[in-house]
Amino acid sequence: MVSDWSDTLVNKPTFGRRQLLVLSAAAAGAVMLDGVRASKAIETPAIPQLIRQLHGHRESRTSLNRDWRFLRSEAYGAQAETFDDRAWDVVGLPHSFSLPYFRGVDFYVGVGWYRKLMYIDPRWQGKRIAIEFEAAFQEAQVYVNGAYAGAHRGGFTSFQLDITHLVRNGNNILAVRVNNLWNPEIAPRAGDHIFDGGLYRNVWLVVAEPLRMVWQGVGITTPHVTERSATVKVEIQVENFHAVTRDCRCVSKILDPSGRQVAEIRVHGMIPSGGVIRLSGVTQVEKPLLWHPGHPHLYRIETTLYDGIRVVEERMDSLGFRTFEWTAEKGFFLNGRHLWIHGANVHQDHAGWASGATDAGAWRDVRLIKEAGFNFIRTSHYPHSRAFMEACDYYGILVWSEMCFWGVGGFGPDGNWRASAYPVKPEHWSGFENSCLEQLSEMIAMHRNHPSIVAWSMCNEVFFTAPAVFNRMKDILKKMVLRTHELDPSRPAGIGGAQRGGVDKLGDIAGYNGDGATLYINPGFPNLVTEYGSVASTRPGPYSPNWGLLQRQHFAWRSGAAIWCGFDYGTWVGFTGKMGIVDYFRLPKNSWYWYRMHNRHIPPAPPPGAGKPTRLHLSADRTMIHGTDAIEDAQLVLSVVDDAGRLCNVAPNVHLTIISGPGELPTGRSIQFGADSDIAIIAGLAAIEFRSYHAGESVIRAQSPGLADALLRIRIIGMPRFIPGHTPLVKPRPYNPVPHPNQNTYVKHIPRHIDIALYRPTESSGAMPGHLSSLANDGSSTTAWFAPQGKGDPWWQTDLEGEFDIRDLSITFPIQWPVRFRLQFSINQRNWSRPMELTVPTGSRKMDVRLPHPKRARFVRITLLQAPPDGWGISEVVIHGKGQCKINSVFLRSAGGVRGAWPNDVTPFRTYGE
Repeated sequence: MVSDWSDTLVNKPTFGRRQLLVLSAAAAGAVMLDGVRASKAIETPAIPQLIRQLHGHRESRTSLNRDWRFLRSEAYGAQAETFDDRAWDVVGLPHSFSLPYFRGVDFYVGVGWYRKLMYIDPRWQGKRIAIEFEAAFQEAQVYVNGAYAGAHRGGFTSFQLDITHLVRNGNNILAVRVNNLWNPEIAPRAGDHIFDGGLYRNVWLVVAEPLRMVWQGVGITTPHVTERSATVKVEIQVENFHAVTRDCRCVSKILDPSGRQVAEIRVHGMIPSGGVIRLSGVTQVEKPLLWHPGHPHLYRIETTLYDGIRVVEERMDSLGFRTFEWTAEKGFFLNGRHLWIHGANVHQDHAGWASGATDAGAWRDVRLIKEAGFNFIRTSHYPHSRAFMEACDYYGILVWSEMCFWGVGGFGPDGNWRASAYPVKPEHWSGFENSCLEQLSEMIAMHRNHPSIVAWSMCNEVFFTAPAVFNRMKDILKKMVLRTHELDPSRPAGIGGAQRGGVDKLGDIAGYNGDGATLYINPGFPNLVTEYGSVASTRPGPYSPNWGLLQRQHFAWRSGAAIWCGFDYGTWVGFTGKMGIVDYFRLPKNSWYWYRMHNRHIPPAPPPGAGKPTRLHLSADRTMIHGTDAIEDAQLVLSVVDDAGRLCNVAPNVHLTIISGPGELPTGRSIQFGADSDIAIIAGLAAIEFRSYHAGESVIRAQSPGLADALLRIRIIGMPRFIPGHTPLVKPRPYNPVPHPNQNTYVKHIPRHIDIALYRPTESSGAMPGHLSSLANDGSSTTAWFAPQGKGDPWWQTDLEGEFDIRDLSITFPIQWPVRFRLQFSINQRNWSRPMELTVPTGSRKMDVRLPHPKRARFVRITLLQAPPDGWGISEVVIHGKGQCKINSVFLRSAGGVRGAWPNDVTPFRTYGE
């Protein structure tokens, strides 16, 4: 349970790299998540100001999020200055190819072009000009004034390009070609998420002096920390673009949470023209306030770079004093004291905006995890944004930061994100391994200074790799672990989703998903459960912790556990994306309230009532937005209430419209909520995020037939101002749940007989030592699950982790014997199909079962009814079936135009799991 909760809610200064971002609840109406006037609204803690210091002529850092032209298609020659883009859409960043998106199984796969008019101030003559992209999924080529500026491969990490030699004073054309085409040499090759393309995080114009700190070249560590004193080490890389050697000095002042200077580091060096030097210094801080989830005290370091006696650059970094240790016998220790890790897995996408969520949205996500009483987040399954990490630092959330090396069950041949986690073709091995090592290095460079991070994770469930290259998959994991140790000796390398194939032993910490909680008892090295639960539900859902296979007891040798998952998410699997304890629109389900009650003793409000609805109510988590670059936004919450203001359990159609002023919703200036819609209103509640790229006052109205309207006013501060009748309004963006081409059309031949049970989570009524339930679906008929004898009718069960129309099964037993068994199917483990009783033919050890009609199920259970002489057991279960996603043939487009249609000898199969 979180202690000293009030310490985490105070409004304290935390400094970041952005233009003024004020996320203050004091200026906002409380979001009525617990019902309108039915009870006290959920706590909306004060959020800190993230202040980017502007240093005039010394350094300039400007958001480029506004006023882009976008085309979701290939556009040959679009990098040219003279290219006519007037017919393209006008969009702002963060932006997703899939906009608007509402957790469907389809997302656009292809090419998108962005173009922007970028002004270069003549006063910047002689300075260095760069463009910084916080992320672009997943391949980006950047052009300035028609000239190639550089490229980046990898969808979740930041990159910066120096464009000094390409720009001129005045207006310049910045063009970016982005594609999210599946690439066999880029991680991830597989994953059950959406991989929506676009410039989906912030983009910055950076102006600096010729003598400057290298981008991501400041490293901060705390080699020794106690409650009496702490050591701070600062390493700074400086580069010199002057024509002569320069005398440079760096001064780093350490300020405590109150702003009082407590220490200072001074370093000095001579740097030749065109050279880079590394300056390093150490200092002591007496009686440091330690960083902890219950009291996340944050210091800051203000670093000033001098060229001789002239200040040329200043920056601020957060600093947290803490020690941690992962142990094999006694679990996890923070600051020398045992701490049970209890957290959630988090995907980054939000309703409507897909992966193009704002920084404020990332802060809301972290706050919701914290408010439920958790102390840990696993960034599933890729590096998250810097804003997300800053929020974790501030709120006191431990972070397992994960690389995007990923595998999925029921994988097939190359062609899309259902492939083998590691490449099957030799010509792709080198490129893919370089991608893994490069993106791992970039993740560490992005996030190494965040005190919240306590482990770097190499992967998730990469045992879903083709057998022929399984050992090569292990080899690259070993290389990634070594790279992690080289780049950051202060943190361990974790293996996420390590419950199969012996990969758990390859890193410093093993993270077990699903049945790994029951299969790996006291494994002898540091470990935690990185996924438990996996319970799909529609809000409000059951008032339950969704334990799944997780044992309730806290074993001394286990460091903790993280629920799958924190928020609903978009995925081509569809069904599995509803496993969050908070829904896609960021409205909590009953399971979230269960955890808040259990961890923080805050009871949930009474459920929505059966009263007569008479009116609508609109609220927002803030009614003042600072800035016009979509770093900050507002979450709008719509409630249907009765005359007394009580929430009603109804779901009418509601139309939300921006009737005046600036701003936009994912679908444009209006959005329609409905009970039977992907844009859902459920149990009297709906929500959506609002943003604006102009300043002014926005008036938003909610309407529904027979109910009184609701109005909400939001003020946006900044420039440029919205001028009625002059400022163009955003065009409508109709929701299309099936974009074309999409993830489910962008596919090559999938054979009919993929084993959808291979390596899936299992459980049983019991297992003999050395014969665990996982051996019955490990791809080998020479291994077997054996149940203890004399304990009734033993059963074995697998979770297919999604809903399939099961067509046939093959069950192999350890010996030739007429085994009698019962076969059952279920979607939810509560309601089971009528049992089928079958008997293996005499003289055979294998039974092939062809179902007369496909059976929709997620869980398959086999109960043994007649014991052979050597005991109960199953050697191997193979299952074939159809998943939910439809596949149609399509022409695939790439940089070279039409890449090709289906070959004459290959028929595209119509479902992903066959």
